[in-house]
Amino acid sequence: MLVLEDTELYALNSYDPDSWLTILKGEILAPKTVDLLEVTPEMLKVSISISDRKEIKGWIPRDNRVWGDDPKEIQQDFD
Repeated sequence: MLVLEDTELYALNSYDPDSWLTILKGEILAPKTVDLLEVTPEMLKVSISISDRKEIKGWIPRDNRVWGDDPKEIQQDFD
């Protein structure tokens, strides 16, 4: 999956400013390729490689700043 614009990375599956579950971990600077781990209607759990042995996992909002979270966006050719 590709992050097209800078986006926030959250510790938990919440970005509601009124929720105690909303914990901002940092920001992903675009463009950035990330691994998609889990999908909910509003959030995406991703893994970001820092080095060969280190990665950061967190949640980002599912919006127009990302590409590749919808099966229609991914086209595969096996010719």
